[in-house]
Amino acid sequence: MLLNIAVIAIIALIAYWWSNQGFLSGLLHLVCVVCAAAFAMAIWEVVYLSIIGTSWWSGLVPGVMLLLAFAVTLAIMRGAADKLAFGNTQIPAVADRIGGGIAGALAGVVTMGMLLIGTGFIDRPHETLGHTGWSRGPDGMVPAVDSDDASAFDLWVPADLITTRLLEIASLGALRPDFSGQPLAKANPHLNRQAALLRDRKRSKLQRFSQMFQPPGTIEVTQPLRISEVPTKDGSYDYLMVPIRIEKTGLDFKRGLAIAQGHIRLVGDTDGDLTVLHPDYWGQNTMQDDPADEDGKGAKIPRPAFFKFDAAEKYIYDIGKKEADARLVFEIPPGFDPDFLQVRGTRFDLEEVRDAEDFAEFADRSFAAATYERAQDWGGEIPKESIDMRGGLPRGARPARGDFRGQIEFDDHLSRITMAKNAVVSNQARAKGGSSLMAKGYALLGVVSEGDKPVIDQTRGIVKIAVGPSTNANILGAARQNGGDGTITLFTADGSEYEPMGFELKNDNTTTITFNTPITRWSEVRKRPRFGSRDTFNLIFIMPVGASLDRLMLDDVRIGFFENITVEPPSRR
Repeated sequence: MLLNIAVIAIIALIAYWWSNQGFLSGLLHLVCVVCAAAFAMAIWEVVYLSIIGTSWWSGLVPGVMLLLAFAVTLAIMRGAADKLAFGNTQIPAVADRIGGGIAGALAGVVTMGMLLIGTGFIDRPHETLGHTGWSRGPDGMVPAVDSDDASAFDLWVPADLITTRLLEIASLGALRPDFSGQPLAKANPHLNRQAALLRDRKRSKLQRFSQMFQPPGTIEVTQPLRISEVPTKDGSYDYLMVPIRIEKTGLDFKRGLAIAQGHIRLVGDTDGDLTVLHPDYWGQNTMQDDPADEDGKGAKIPRPAFFKFDAAEKYIYDIGKKEADARLVFEIPPGFDPDFLQVRGTRFDLEEVRDAEDFAEFADRSFAAATYERAQDWGGEIPKESIDMRGGLPRGARPARGDFRGQIEFDDHLSRITMAKNAVVSNQARAKGGSSLMAKGYALLGVVSEGDKPVIDQTRGIVKIAVGPSTNANILGAARQNGGDGTITLFTADGSEYEPMGFELKNDNTTTITFNTPITRWSEVRKRPRFGSRDTFNLIFIMPVGASLDRLMLDDVRIGFFENITVEPPSRR
């Protein structure tokens, strides 16, 4: 109530002032206000994204920068206009006052709109002087723009909405001094709504809100996946899934994470019409009971789960103050073409959309498999934590070269294994007599350096992928589904195929290693992990550096898939 009265009063005062100044003065001021607003919007995003971070004061930067750019530009334009405008123009007194009042009222609306949008992008409580503005409903969802609930969010005189629409229309026409390469209408639509939705956040027990803006470079977005005509009880729908990884530096003030549905929007067009969507569902890892916890000690491991934004308390969150992987699922209209994803005010460009092979693949990659009939312990995402590119032995292993039994070759200068076939070593083996006797890991030999000493090949990486019984890429379960055997193939994003070049099996007592020896089929692995055990089992691949992993297959059965995993150069240590 108070904010509505304040908006009307300020607009009336501005109209009264310019009514006394005359029509031409009011018209000139209106032109300056609109041009200053357009210019401020054009440079605003580029400037604040270069400054924003995770400090508390970053919550002030976007709004303050917008208001400052508007005020400075308006002052410069007003000063120039006063110097250049001609005087002594005669207009009938009544028309002069009425025209000045109308021009002043319009200038007041735009000025008040910029003030509301600017202060809306300042980190503060959601409600201001009794007015909340756009927010999620009790069901946790943002109402559609054309719904019956939409008008309830607007002011009596919706200056922010009018200003936003005016600048969007102008950005497609004559007033397009944008620095971001796209007009406001496409690059940052519906700013008045976004400003309010970003303030609709979780408040902690310490009366602190979650972070309002997402610093650039803290989220990795990978290729979207689409599925069409999914039958539901309400009809048939199309869905788009966008995988994201929020780095630790992107957590709320580097401490936690609470991202609501209104903080995320997917912008694109449907048959030429601008479309802004908020996610309907999301998938992420949660801490769940470890199925291999036979002793009942309450062990928990991260496993995928699927959620719907159906309550105001639903947020994408982190696990243990670490990075968070999320799968954003949007219900999309037919013909929708996505342009970019926006998370808490920061825009992320999207790769070309890929169509899922079937609903099973879409469900697996969305972390939704457990919600449907295909709940199983293989076929899901193989997380970054299950992939080792260091070229080292199993964690804690410190054997000497003489502790191995079986066929194995070492390079004496590098103290690394260059080839092995079913070589066995005790888990208790420890090298003595100096590090030169220790087997430091694996190596692929490269070009001989000066002094005829071999060096590690930096063009190929050694990739170990955990696919044991305690992982969600359980090759034992996949093999059982496939009749007990099959060809193991690792596919990259460009369609290249790679076969395993070894494996690592570590049980309670020993570790068995095969390295730099081709393995085509699962039946060729003679030493395997035990069903339901804590045995660790890794397949080893030798791949070119820079290759992007896509999926691991056993014939036509998917053992698991990857998101945003690229082969790294081998360690020189």
